[in-house]
Amino acid sequence: MDTNLKYVEIKTALRKNSLPNHFLGKYSFSPYRACEHACKYCDGRAEKYYVDGNFEKDIVIRKNLLSVLANDLRKIREKGYVTIGSGVSDAYQPIEEKTFLMQNCAKILNNFNLNLNFNLNRDNDHHHSVINRYNLNLSVKVITKSKLIMRDIDYWEKIHKKSAFLLCMSIVFADDNLRQIFEPKASSIDERFKTLQEFKARGMYVGILMMPLIPLIGDSDDNITKIIERAKKIGVDFILPSTTTLREGIQKDSFLQLIKNNFNNHYKDMLYLYSNNAKSGNPILSYRENFYARLKKIFSNTKINTVVPHYTYKNCYPLYDELFLLLNDMECFYESRDVNTKPLKYSISRYEEWLLEEKSKFNRKRNLNYRYLEDLFLENISNHNMDEIIKNEKLMKLIKRVVLDRETITLL
Repeated sequence: MDTNLKYVEIKTALRKNSLPNHFLGKYSFSPYRACEHACKYCDGRAEKYYVDGNFEKDIVIRKNLLSVLANDLRKIREKGYVTIGSGVSDAYQPIEEKTFLMQNCAKILNNFNLNLNFNLNRDNDHHHSVINRYNLNLSVKVITKSKLIMRDIDYWEKIHKKSAFLLCMSIVFADDNLRQIFEPKASSIDERFKTLQEFKARGMYVGILMMPLIPLIGDSDDNITKIIERAKKIGVDFILPSTTTLREGIQKDSFLQLIKNNFNNHYKDMLYLYSNNAKSGNPILSYRENFYARLKKIFSNTKINTVVPHYTYKNCYPLYDELFLLLNDMECFYESRDVNTKPLKYSISRYEEWLLEEKSKFNRKRNLNYRYLEDLFLENISNHNMDEIIKNEKLMKLIKRVVLDRETITLL
């Protein structure tokens, strides 16, 4: 069956998140919907994502993406990462060779400057007297399985020199024979590692999304270790591992049929691992506990980050968002090492509550830019109001080192 292309017009391109996270960044978009890479485990096949037709063949192209993206960018008031890619498509899938949508998006993002008028006097709600002006560039992250991104490396390098660029490459197999079964139209494992190496050689940040590791097939210590060894030679900035989720319906049924056809000796065990039919699609708890315990042991002596390093997003967000990301990274890091994170979670929840409240006020005042909120944040630190919000003396000392002294925190 040939690929069936459907062109649609969109009203908005950028999805904005009130609070940033490392998968979606601050803003995110995708040029396409559905995916020719035809990865057999992809949860984009699940009904909850409303992808019509044949997931591998009926590709939706957002034909007016470029003009809408340019318009959306003009409305931005806060700097941050723009993530390109989604759970239901790859931005560099084969059709991109013909459309050049991503290359043109890269050009638009390269030409974009966030022009800010900034008034230090926060007592004046109208902010008529402008006393400074800033030109700020957005950072960009691309998630892909394709070597095609090499075509546009010069554009992404220009963005990195102005702000930051991060390439996240999905790699879950060391053996390309397995890749051909589960990811038939994606780039080979060698091609992906070579792409990571080229981006890293030019000074850009690179990370591996080691997800989803398929139970009984891709989750072996040997497979994981081989990927880590190749990643270390390149000097990747981080590896984020995770297991496979199978949601009831098309995704789970089609995946299990593939297992039955190609790995029949694992079929009954795979049925058991996903017999809980969890809404999240996660396998049974006993498997997850064993899996993450093994991951912790494997990664313990690798000196590879298993959370996104602070240095990759430092200065890419307003200070208040950067701190939010760092605190959540700390929670993930310490939980993975069986450290009691209850006090940290309490402080994060209080800080999140404060930040969301202040952002709500900020969003109602369209004449303000993020420097206003950043100034308020710094003021709360200086007058010790933030101490009362955080309620953790040790953590507050770290926050001041990060925010006031601009220290880079390493979690290894």
